[in-house]
Amino acid sequence: MNRGGDGMAIRWWIPVAAGILCLAGCFRGAKAPAPEERYVLEYPSPGLPGAAPLSGALRVGRFGADESLKTARMVFRPEPFRKETDFYNLWAVAPDSLVTDSLLRDFRRAGPFRAVFAEGEPQPARFLVHGYLEAFEEADGPGGRVATLAATATLFDLSRKELPERILFQKGYRFEEPLPEKSARGLARAMSRAVERLSAQLVRDVHEAAARREGEGAAARHLSEVSTCWRGD
Repeated sequence: MNRGGDGMAIRWWIPVAAGILCLAGCFRGAKAPAPEERYVLEYPSPGLPGAAPLSGALRVGRFGADESLKTARMVFRPEPFRKETDFYNLWAVAPDSLVTDSLLRDFRRAGPFRAVFAEGEPQPARFLVHGYLEAFEEADGPGGRVATLAATATLFDLSRKELPERILFQKGYRFEEPLPEKSARGLARAMSRAVERLSAQLVRDVHEAAARREGEGAAARHLSEVSTCWRGD
């Protein structure tokens, strides 16, 4: 009986062992999955040569983003009404952080701002620029695939008490740049150019609005001093 039982056990294990060996061979022969590749934005910071210096400091707040953009995976639109993410190609960080960090660097390098601080830094600042990303993706354009960037930015003057007077502007920005090649690297190059254009326009808009507000304050103070002198005479 024992010998018969041993024989049945052996016969039961033979197909199991063969299956395990077959699976092991399949896994050895299978192609390894492609590794993830991460990309960053690269472009020269735009400057404001000859721009008048500002006396007030600026704070660059962190950009918000649509829920569909809160991922480091590259986003693309294969067709209308569809949005997909790339499994193997990613940004180094989520797009809202990429854009915030790039703008913070560019505002600091622009020149005319007295000081530029990041959100969370304790130093006081008169002006605050906030933004919201609405598109940061690859899509179809008139001449082929393009990198699409859309954002809204708001500039505040924190020295004013009432909200209507605090808001200097709220503007929408949209840029499209053709992909030099149909690849993740091509998207990174095209998106870098789009963010460069956003940065150049936003830095210029913020400087012009802040300088205009500071000029209004200086004019008001001058008028007050003249009025005081006139009454004293």
